[in-house]
Amino acid sequence: IDAGMSPAGRHASATVAPVLIVGEPGSGRSTLARAIHGVSARADGPIEVVDCARDEATVARDVVGAAGEPGPKLRAARGGTLVLDAVGSLTPSLRPRLMQCLAAAEGVRVIAINDAPLGGPPRRESRTPRDLFAWLHGVEIVVPPLREHREDIPRLVEHFASAVRGSAAPTVRVAPEVMAALIAAPWPGNLRELEFVVREAVLAAASAPVVTREHLPESLRAQVQDGSSLTAQVEAYERAVLRYALESAQGQVGRAARSLGVPERTLRRKMRHFGIAKESFRKRGRS
Repeated sequence: IDAGMSPAGRHASATVAPVLIVGEPGSGRSTLARAIHGVSARADGPIEVVDCARDEATVARDVVGAAGEPGPKLRAARGGTLVLDAVGSLTPSLRPRLMQCLAAAEGVRVIAINDAPLGGPPRRESRTPRDLFAWLHGVEIVVPPLREHREDIPRLVEHFASAVRGSAAPTVRVAPEVMAALIAAPWPGNLRELEFVVREAVLAAASAPVVTREHLPESLRAQVQDGSSLTAQVEAYERAVLRYALESAQGQVGRAARSLGVPERTLRRKMRHFGIAKESFRKRGRS
């Protein structure tokens, strides 16, 4: 979620081209947009957010304005960044007006956020005016859902827990069975849901040095008590790590084994145990 943690994020922060961030709600898209702004040459400038899911008249007033003048949001973003949230919600009638206004704006960097891809970038040989959605493909970053990078959950849990306790007591220990439960949970709400659960658990623990199962929200605590044993949770984490390694290696078992530091025969045995087929990862790069 930090722009400095990925090559795409670093590239986005170094260029003035528009950026399109795609990912599920709660996956850290807004945090990434602010991180890109924060490490760019415009870091000292303002950052303004436009909710494109609002009605057409409101969005037009915020950006396009009237009488040929830019709207208040676009004016306020000069020298900084304008974030178009839920950009896929824009109506076809508004997109050309927005395109013309944004392309002519000086000193404004545009970052767009959407749940799904907007379509492919324009063909280089095309001489026709580009659509707004095509123009936004300067740099595209796909933010994976939390379930696809479970190996990051322990680090995220520690970060969120320490943030709740603050500088007075920054170190918070999470019991192993709690961490295993957090790693195995489905997290349909992604990072946002994880942060909420960790905050509630740490607050429930009060000044206790260890967050235990009893401090978890009832829904997650009940899920763990309904037969999700520690062994099952550890296996869920191991399965997630194996899938991540195979996806990164595009199904090449030997390459995945080397990245994990295990013999290839060990990885193949684990794949059979978990029912993981290498074919499902071929030609699937990570963004």
